[in-house]
Amino acid sequence: DFILKINSNSQKNIIAKDGSGDPTRFKNIVTVKIEILNKGKTQSNFLFVEDFTYNNDNNKFNLKRYEKEIKNNLAGIVTDKLTFKLSNIR
Repeated sequence: DFILKINSNSQKNIIAKDGSGDPTRFKNIVTVKIEILNKGKTQSNFLFVEDFTYNNDNNKFNLKRYEKEIKNNLAGIVTDKLTFKLSNIR
């Protein structure tokens, strides 16, 4: 039996601003660190980093909803990659 220690982080960065200093583009970065323990000892470590760049939206409700969708999509990508890695561990 394996034990997974998972540490995740999500970060939103402004990567472009207009002439008045208002943000026009963002980058959302999801980082997931995973330590796999077997019989109390570290067997493997994985680091997954996924990001997505997108434009600002004047409608803040739509922007928040879109950002949530982005995070869910990035988490899904990490989950797929983790599943593949775990299926190859012996």
